[in-house]
Amino acid sequence: MKSIKKIEAIIFILSQIISLFAEEVLNNLNTNWSIVVPGKVVTEPAITNYGFSIITDSKLLSTYSNSGILLWEKAVNRYRDASIYTIDNDFILLVTDKNSKLTLLNPSGVELWSKEIDSPVLSKPLCGWDGRIFLSTKDFIECIGISGLLKWHLDITDLSTIPFQTLPDGSFVVFFETLENGKTKGLRISPFGEVLEEITFAGQVVSAQTHNQGIALTFTDCTAGLFTLEENQSKNKWVLQNNGSKGSGTLLPSKSKFLLCDDNLDSEFIYLQAFSNSLNLYKINPEDGQVIRSFSINNIDSINLEKTIYNKAGIFICDNSRGYFFNDSGLELWSAQLPQNKGKNEWNYTIYTYDNHLIICNTNWTLNSYRVSQATKNISDLPKPKNYKNWYTINTADFDYIFQNSIDADVVSEKRVSIINKGNYGKDEINYISELLSACEVYKNNLSAGTKTNRQGPSIFDLDSIGTERLVTQLTMYSTDTFCSYEAYYLQAITNKTILNTLLQGISNFGYDPTGTVLNALEVLAKKTSYKEELIISRICDATYSVCKFMGRPAFNSKGKVILQNFLFPSYSANTRTYARETMKKISALDL
Repeated sequence: MKSIKKIEAIIFILSQIISLFAEEVLNNLNTNWSIVVPGKVVTEPAITNYGFSIITDSKLLSTYSNSGILLWEKAVNRYRDASIYTIDNDFILLVTDKNSKLTLLNPSGVELWSKEIDSPVLSKPLCGWDGRIFLSTKDFIECIGISGLLKWHLDITDLSTIPFQTLPDGSFVVFFETLENGKTKGLRISPFGEVLEEITFAGQVVSAQTHNQGIALTFTDCTAGLFTLEENQSKNKWVLQNNGSKGSGTLLPSKSKFLLCDDNLDSEFIYLQAFSNSLNLYKINPEDGQVIRSFSINNIDSINLEKTIYNKAGIFICDNSRGYFFNDSGLELWSAQLPQNKGKNEWNYTIYTYDNHLIICNTNWTLNSYRVSQATKNISDLPKPKNYKNWYTINTADFDYIFQNSIDADVVSEKRVSIINKGNYGKDEINYISELLSACEVYKNNLSAGTKTNRQGPSIFDLDSIGTERLVTQLTMYSTDTFCSYEAYYLQAITNKTILNTLLQGISNFGYDPTGTVLNALEVLAKKTSYKEELIISRICDATYSVCKFMGRPAFNSKGKVILQNFLFPSYSANTRTYARETMKKISALDL
């Protein structure tokens, strides 16, 4: 009898061990969280740094936090044609009306602008390094500033649906649909709309991904490689040849691709070689294309992969029935069976968030979230912002404004201001910005010198007040963040109230401030502005509201209210206190 009990105890222990390592089955009972949404998800969700956005057949665009809390909703009339894209700083670009209408929403869902375009958007828009957005259609390419201003337009047809990709200098590559001798052709274009180079790739391109060192490409002949720049000319940095590796089933070059680390575009990346019944994964050194390590995944439907994600925590891959999470050495950290559709679509989309949750969008109007890894993405993990400064020429020697009669007429002419205001200035922008940056640098140096300089008379900025006004007017007109640092400095250094008022008006019209430098400068200005300067104070209020509205972040909202609270003390006039209170109400109404 004792021996039988021992055997039963051993069997029980073994069963517990087996169940411990058995593959998890995802269902309604083992969710991390579950929520009911306004309808069935009808388009590919968009991932943000704080959560995700979905469109449902209730004609609503809804945005949620990583923990499933509803943050905001917006009506979308033509939801069946809609697409949503997250662009830099968590702005949402909504594409509707058969892909021919663009709407930009800030991170809190406030609509900033909406515009029609003459041809449907062909693929995912590309974000530039200063707030500009590049769009492809079947008939043309356009560049739009973050304010909706058209910066340039190129009539180029026969474009592929492969999204634009960025090279290390900030230029980008577009791909054509029609092959030439079995090879994909493309163009390298500057951020300012100048065609720099015609490109013929080594074969037919299947997929493309942007890495900080170049563009990772895969081809139909099962080769892959990194395409980059050398001495301002594009070239192949290295090629990963098809080494004849065997997987389970038939090799699928159309399904093979690179996985780049979402939160570190300087890191090694994964080459995913797809077979019909398995995947080979190779960790690649981007410097030379050498394989660091490799492993395989069997029993997966490579033809119908649902999601492939690579981040610092590991690699997530799933098909329609099973998901896996590995570290980059191939050790399986998590696996589970997805809910089975059983002949009908019980779910139609999956979301993989930055904090490593798999969210299944069920057709019964529920979202179920499952934690895949304990690792989360920190704000320090976000890619460092880049800029186009290497494209500009700053030459302060040509702007010797001391003892002259007026600022360079071309730089501050009414014609120049009019051209910038209308937009569509094409490749002339690079010269306009170079000249303006040069003038701004001289003006900054002049302001920093102040009365400590040994010059014998006033500078041209003092003498030519109209020219200086036109100078600061242009800073907020380019629909990018190029001049934000100058705006911030001038807010704290300019003593001429007319010029300061002009700058504040410009910020009131365009409050893009991705790093918060302008808002910080407004706080400094608010504290040092005399209670007698009622016009300047009202302009500070307007500029603060503009930045808070445009950026749409709770932190900006809080900072904006702190700035306005400076003007509520009894020492300020009743008009000033009322204006500040009304502006605070407007910020609160944004519901950031």
